[in-house]
Amino acid sequence: MQKWAWLPPAALDGLRGSVGKGRAELAGGLRAAGGGPAREVGMRRVWMVVAVGVAILVLGGAAAQGQTTSKITVTGGEANSGVVIVHVQWQGQAYDLQCNQNMSGCKSLKKGDYTMVELPKNFGAYDCRDVEVYPESPQPPKDTKIGEYCLLRP
Repeated sequence: MQKWAWLPPAALDGLRGSVGKGRAELAGGLRAAGGGPAREVGMRRVWMVVAVGVAILVLGGAAAQGQTTSKITVTGGEANSGVVIVHVQWQGQAYDLQCNQNMSGCKSLKKGDYTMVELPKNFGAYDCRDVEVYPESPQPPKDTKIGEYCLLRP
């Protein structure tokens, strides 16, 4: 009886009434795959939860690292049929930032310098090369975001 002392009494009662199977055979279903007692199953669950948590942190960090920050210069802009188009210079080349006027993060930008953060693929409001624009700063705080746009070649 002591060998199975870790089993609740109700489980022992169920084992006593079994026909054709010994206690060890029935209790084997309650054991961990390695043959240890049931408390090892609980430890494995704890380690699994820890492993999943670490994986989420690692993958979340990888997504955040996919963001690149760079300086852009707004040279002009226009609104056409519900689409805001902002003309910018980035890395010495002309680009357009586009957004839908009805979106909350869509604003026409004044001429000047800004910080652009490229979002990872499939991240953001638009199905394109999605960017966020902030006031000019080497590391812009997230609460100063001016808008979110599609980065396109004209």
